[in-house]
Amino acid sequence: EGDLEKVLEDDNITGIVCLRGDQTGREKEWFDTEVAFAEEHDLNFYTVRLSTSRLPTREQLGDLIEIFKAADYPLLVHCQAGADRTGFASVVYRLVVLDDPLDEALESFSIWRGHVKRHTPLDQLFEFYREEANGRSFERWYEQDYDVERLNAKLDPQPTAQAPTDTPTARRASYTIVCR
Repeated sequence: EGDLEKVLEDDNITGIVCLRGDQTGREKEWFDTEVAFAEEHDLNFYTVRLSTSRLPTREQLGDLIEIFKAADYPLLVHCQAGADRTGFASVVYRLVVLDDPLDEALESFSIWRGHVKRHTPLDQLFEFYREEANGRSFERWYEQDYDVERLNAKLDPQPTAQAPTDTPTARRASYTIVCR
């Protein structure tokens, strides 16, 4: 809770986005503490369950887009380690809210932010978008063409190698603050 107090004080966050999903009733002390903190400080609290090993469902990606479109800012966005799911969400935020070009948005999903590109489904989703966008925004592509079953059929097999140990992952934060 001390870290949350510091983030609240330093960044004046208005809400928290937990990318580990709703853990209510699962006896997860960290989740209960976070929810209580949000309630105590009158912060909005959002949950979306993302996985590093699967493409988001249409509902999950749609929920994330809607949170970013409707939320007050700044938001604290986090998962467990703050690299893969948080990096993915940061790219979605930059594409949907800031309207950044894909290559600029992908800077949030890089080794310098703790994400080691391993050709996971989350990495491949942005490759699919690049191939299929035809000038459309990410949100429009999602609305018109995001079909998890179709995209799952296009996924490359999952790599089995672990991330190299000589990468700068020690620099990663466990959360990201996004501002409009």
